[in-house]
Amino acid sequence: MKRRNVIISLIIVVIIFVGLFAAGYGWYLRNYGGIPYYTQITTKGERIGDSYKQYKYDQAGYDQMEVSLD
Repeated sequence: MKRRNVIISLIIVVIIFVGLFAAGYGWYLRNYGGIPYYTQITTKGERIGDSYKQYKYDQAGYDQMEVSLD
């Protein structure tokens, strides 16, 4: 009986661990996943941070870099 309780407890711990991992991975994909894009800063930007330097830019992003290796 005691061995059965230990096995059930381990299974529950594994299920909780897998659930937390899946939730964390879902959060990661929502916030950091997706198609990568590239941008080149061509304007000075608007300073929006008071206690530290933080700038806001309004410019286009692109799906891939076009680099010529010639």
